[in-house]
Amino acid sequence: MGAILLAALPVQSGSIASCVISASLPAWPVIHFLLATQLLQHPAPQEILHKKILHKLFAPEYFSQTCAKISRRKKMHNFLINIHWGFKTHNLATYSCFNRYLLFIQCSMKMNTPPYDQFPRIIAKNILLRAVLPQDIPGLVEISFYEARPAIDAGDAAAMQEKISLDYRAGNSIHWAIADPTTNQVMGTLGYYRGFDNNSGELGCVLKPAFRGKGIMMQAMQLAISFGFNEIGLAKITAGTSCQNQPAINLLERLGFARLNDEGEDDLVYELIKPA
Repeated sequence: MGAILLAALPVQSGSIASCVISASLPAWPVIHFLLATQLLQHPAPQEILHKKILHKLFAPEYFSQTCAKISRRKKMHNFLINIHWGFKTHNLATYSCFNRYLLFIQCSMKMNTPPYDQFPRIIAKNILLRAVLPQDIPGLVEISFYEARPAIDAGDAAAMQEKISLDYRAGNSIHWAIADPTTNQVMGTLGYYRGFDNNSGELGCVLKPAFRGKGIMMQAMQLAISFGFNEIGLAKITAGTSCQNQPAINLLERLGFARLNDEGEDDLVYELIKPA
């Protein structure tokens, strides 16, 4: 979309420093902020800025997709900073909601989400996390899944891997092969899936039966968790499993994950918060 000219916005008796920003930005977020500013200048702003309207305008979840588009655009961020003072001095209630969204944007700007110039290769003493290679596919059929559906053959597994690669290039996931660093043999897979909204990532993993019970997944998960917190910049990591999968439950609890729902439910959800 073409460049959009953003003029300084007047507040009360003065105006924000005369700064005109030219930026190539999606039109609707800009229109949104200009609309919010017009509401502030209404003769009876308290009547217009009803709680439900404020929630609709400034709720972080409403902006999750836009945030991904504009979080790295410095000029847009500077624009938010410039009108921040105006909101603060003109209407305290609006400032509070706007400040929440601004903090959300600033946190998102700190994230380093996929894709990367070079696919992350993480190695420890007995574990190597690397990209899945075409030659790995035949050995991964039994543990290949996409949207909870298992692969039926090598062709199906290859098609699933292509979808996972598209998700990675779109910035919504990162999928590693768990390999032996000496032999390069693939033992399983793990990664972050379903996007990184609200500074959160969903971690999933699966190990081939022959390698279970040897502490391999514990090491692999520790590497992935460290990467999520320290490299991607996640604030929390979630994971899910079924109530019948006791080994997965034990693994998550040993890693420090806390259960979010009742034990009696079939599908359990766990959460790990980044240490302070």
